[in-house]
Amino acid sequence: EIKIDEIKRTRKELNLTQNELAKISNLSQSYLAKLENKKVDPKVSTLNKIIKALKKKENKDLKAKDIMTNPLISIDPYQNVKSAIVKFKENNISQMPVIQNDEIVGSITEKQLVKRSLKEPILEKKVKEVMREPLPSIPEKISVKKARNLLKDEIGIIVKSDDKPIGIITRTDILYKSSNKWKNKKFKKNILK
Repeated sequence: EIKIDEIKRTRKELNLTQNELAKISNLSQSYLAKLENKKVDPKVSTLNKIIKALKKKENKDLKAKDIMTNPLISIDPYQNVKSAIVKFKENNISQMPVIQNDEIVGSITEKQLVKRSLKEPILEKKVKEVMREPLPSIPEKISVKKARNLLKDEIGIIVKSDDKPIGIITRTDILYKSSNKWKNKKFKKNILK
């Protein structure tokens, strides 16, 4: 059984008019109105067009804040490396920003620490002695598409609100969260039963 109500509800959540959804679905507005009022029984191919159009619209509107990981796990530059390793393990992360007084002063990664530890003992060193340059930062309202482009060359991006770091986006976030946001919505689960 097809849940037509989900189409209308999702269209409204995305602030689309019937006319706008009809255009991006290559359907007529009158047909979409009939469909939403349950006056026609659509083909599966027609439903797939509508689902594809809604998904495209939703992904276009995704912002950095929608897929970032927060709260942001960070470390102070004056803590020792051992503390950073504990944070990596406890939070199941592999990189984090080094932050002092809401200012990003560097970054630290597991990979970097492993390489450095092969050359010298580092556990008691201060994070500031082993940190690398800060990860790039972006405003929370930047599109996921732009964030994805930055992650081609970076391991992570810090998300800021009012110039304060509030979250991080990693390659894993882009791969998992931006593709699964749609799958987690009630719409996708309920449209066909």
